[in-house]
Amino acid sequence: MARLIVATGNQRSKRIPKKLNFTFEGIARDAELLSSGFNDIEMYSLLKSEWNEG
Repeated sequence: MARLIVATGNQRSKRIPKKLNFTFEGIARDAELLSSGFNDIEMYSLLKSEWNEG
């Protein structure tokens, strides 16, 4: 299984998993600590069987 994690506000990064047919798994709230405070992240995954389909 492959996983991608991107910041919810980063529109350019969010295009990558969508373009590669990753499945959206959910949002982890306040999961990443940055200098400006906590940030939400979006999680995506792709199973090996899904990779072979694409």
